[in-house]
Amino acid sequence: MAAPAEDTGPDFEDRALALARAIYDPSGSQGATMVDGLERDAVFTDARSVVAFEFTTDKAKAKAEKDGVKLRDLLKKVAIDPQHRNKAIRGIFLTQHEPTADQRDAIRNIARQCNLDIVSMGYLTLRRSLIDTESYIALRRNAPFGSTSFVLGGTSAGKPKYVYPRFTPAGTTELASFADLMAKVAAGGRFVITADFGSGKSAALQQMFEERRKLFFKAPDAQRFPVHINLRDCYGLKSPAEILRRHTEDVGFGDDRSLVAAWRAGACDLLLDGFDELVPSRWVGGARDLAQVRWNALDAVRRLVADTPPDAAVVVCGRAQFFSADDELSRCLGLASGDHYVLNDFDSDQVVQIVGPNTPLPEWVPTRPLLLQFLVRNDLLRELEAHDEDARAWLAMLKLVADREADRITSITPDRILTLIARIATASRGATDGSGSLSIEEMRRVFREVCGYDPEEEGLQLLLRLPGLASWASNESHGEARRFVDQVLADAAYGLDLASYTAAPFSAHPLADAATWVQAAGGLTARVAAARLLEQKYDAGVVGRCIQERMAKSYFDVVLMDCVQTGAVLDTPVPKGAPPLVVGVLVRELVLHATGVEAAVTYSDCLIERLDVVEIEATDQIPTFQSCLIDQIDGWSKVPDVFTSMFSSSEIGALSPELGTTAGLASLKLPPLDRVALVILKKVYAQAGSGRRSSALARGLSQADRGLVPDALAALAKANFVSSASGRSGAIILPVRDKRSKVMEILALPSSFKIGTL
Repeated sequence: MAAPAEDTGPDFEDRALALARAIYDPSGSQGATMVDGLERDAVFTDARSVVAFEFTTDKAKAKAEKDGVKLRDLLKKVAIDPQHRNKAIRGIFLTQHEPTADQRDAIRNIARQCNLDIVSMGYLTLRRSLIDTESYIALRRNAPFGSTSFVLGGTSAGKPKYVYPRFTPAGTTELASFADLMAKVAAGGRFVITADFGSGKSAALQQMFEERRKLFFKAPDAQRFPVHINLRDCYGLKSPAEILRRHTEDVGFGDDRSLVAAWRAGACDLLLDGFDELVPSRWVGGARDLAQVRWNALDAVRRLVADTPPDAAVVVCGRAQFFSADDELSRCLGLASGDHYVLNDFDSDQVVQIVGPNTPLPEWVPTRPLLLQFLVRNDLLRELEAHDEDARAWLAMLKLVADREADRITSITPDRILTLIARIATASRGATDGSGSLSIEEMRRVFREVCGYDPEEEGLQLLLRLPGLASWASNESHGEARRFVDQVLADAAYGLDLASYTAAPFSAHPLADAATWVQAAGGLTARVAAARLLEQKYDAGVVGRCIQERMAKSYFDVVLMDCVQTGAVLDTPVPKGAPPLVVGVLVRELVLHATGVEAAVTYSDCLIERLDVVEIEATDQIPTFQSCLIDQIDGWSKVPDVFTSMFSSSEIGALSPELGTTAGLASLKLPPLDRVALVILKKVYAQAGSGRRSSALARGLSQADRGLVPDALAALAKANFVSSASGRSGAIILPVRDKRSKVMEILALPSSFKIGTL
């Protein structure tokens, strides 16, 4: 029960009565009673014994003498009652803290004089007779805490320092700290924590366990002890007692009955990790009855929450997408609708605590704790200085996600899970309603396609909690649905599937057919696809062969364009036969790299929201645009005459302002090094997240200014405004995560820029 360092008398009596009942009357039918006109704090009678209690917070000797006499008189009366003949009879004078020496002497003298079993003891001593909390806590700390047991590997030694997360009450924009939630736990609060994979839910519950453990040992007679349960280990269990008994077996604590009794006494707080890892063992139905499936799966957990004494805390965590909506989450867990906190990804300050100060971070680096710690522990941030920028890291992170899911879903291999995530990312692009959402039935179809059999219990569990997805509006005819909310992960995963198709375009792959969607993938997809092909030892020519196959089938669609963009990353030469033709595609951003197959494409009747021509200097470096609508061209303040023929019958909306172009910045009346640094910042920060080939930085500059590029780059790198990586086509210059707003301020007033003030 919730207890401050010093209880009031009634508070302590309630807490002591609950503990005494847990030991002597688990049914809870006995307690305080009146005997001879006097109130007795508690009397418990069974077939073998009679035990009477007097509870007090008073440390005075006189109180012990008074209560000792009450116990003596009661036990004398019990001893001569024929119905209690041959029973063990005992009186206990129970104090909040350990009895004083005077109180012990007073009780001892009364017991000796009447020759009855009357003892004095503190609350903590009585509780130790119920459960050995010290042994439980020691054993629990040595056992796994949910997904925190998953090994990230890498070269970093030792356990990293815990970085405290922040939370948002569901449906609000407010922030709550870890300390705020710990205060709710201390007050006996009940709430659920949700987040997607890798956000640190299990780590948060482990830290809550540690902090409650420390408080407990500081004041064991006044604090509840923490009980942390991995719900994944409770598969198929039917009752709260079964959950607690299984837990004691899993951690190696021998006395399962004592933990059940301590829970019923309200002596412990419950930390329940992984509500999304439970599926009924006998489920064989379809996806339409998923709400009932989840209700049945969580029956024992719901009863555990409901039967926990009201003053004890309960915290439950898991992935929100397991449920179709927040109200279902609350109902299934037996919690009030307002007691829901969302665990946030790290902010800039928290990222610095992980990677260390003065570490320039590329903008693509994820802020999700698991992924960030994986990059740090495996030195991937530093290794990127010698490898292809973000794609290699995303490949490693996707494999990590698959390995981690396989660690929880034992019947499906990591490779299958990786393929499943990639294939669902592809399927979401072709969603029939255009929202990117997939019904559970559609996801089951993809599962069958990848795994070769219908998803059973663990397969369904995997689909319901698949990383990066969230619940989406359902309808009566198709049931509930899921949609990617982590679009970066979705783009990277689609890159894996694109690579799979590109390597074998004649196979039975969903991408081998004509695309049913029109929006092209972003640059990350192409980079991941290219990195995957290189990892599997394919050369650039494989992309050219895939392009030829699609052209032969007259598939002038979005998949063709995604293949072309992959070829651009790999510097794929123009394939033999007709040059690529892309028709009717929606392109959010098209960054031209002035090389290979990309320059040979003709775009017809396409909508292009942003066209980046910063790296273009000659007509043989740019595709042809026929009857296209281009919202914005970045890099030109007007289309140079030499390029007008490349935009036949196309409409162009906005172009860059004069000072937003290389030529405009290069014409400023500034010292040469400052002008060159401005041009570099403009080019590097023009596209969020991705970098710029170093060979493109000198384009558009005079011969004299081109020679200053290395010095300007060195100065910007020293000030942590850029970082570098080595790509297949030379160095890649990357923007730094926390410098974008400052760079935008600089570019808004470029005439006052001085590189020496950075």
